[in-house]
Amino acid sequence: MNYEIEFKSLDSYIKKRYAKIVYPDMKKKKYPVVIATHYEVDFSDHAIKKLLDNGIAVATPSQMQIEDIRNIFADNLEFHLEYIKMIYNLEDIDKERIAFRGGSAGGFMTLYMAKLLPWVRCVYCMSGVSNFYYQAKYLENPNNCELEGVKAVNSNFKETIDYLKNQEAYDKYSMILHLESVNTHILLLHSTADSMVP
Repeated sequence: MNYEIEFKSLDSYIKKRYAKIVYPDMKKKKYPVVIATHYEVDFSDHAIKKLLDNGIAVATPSQMQIEDIRNIFADNLEFHLEYIKMIYNLEDIDKERIAFRGGSAGGFMTLYMAKLLPWVRCVYCMSGVSNFYYQAKYLENPNNCELEGVKAVNSNFKETIDYLKNQEAYDKYSMILHLESVNTHILLLHSTADSMVP
């Protein structure tokens, strides 16, 4: 099912983005759900198929444009709060069995949303950005600038990188400093060969 999500932007405009939820074939009164953050889920992915095969619904942002994801903060936080609350309020969702998943910038978003929304039961964070100070220093290092992953981050997330050039933003959004405020189970997976989020 597809949904239109209205949210109030930081400049006080009402904006719209989209989300969808895919249910398993098996019928249930209430479905556990995994809510994906920041990036749209590929439903041909083996891990996503496995969730559906095991009776777990999957929700995802949809129809995302590159400009929608370039700034991890700002409107993206407002959209995610409204999107996740909308999924939570669906009558056929088991509110005791909700998980967040995300990778890279989406990994940050899973941890940050778990901080704001304490009813989430667990978080699955794949190569998530948890220390923006370290991340910014890594991206600025001349030895790393020609790595394909670094070039992609520096071009696609310029707004975010520029925003993070002040200590207040580092401290507010670096979840490594705030994990004690995430009152849920966290599974962190990180590749040792990740050139974008080391």
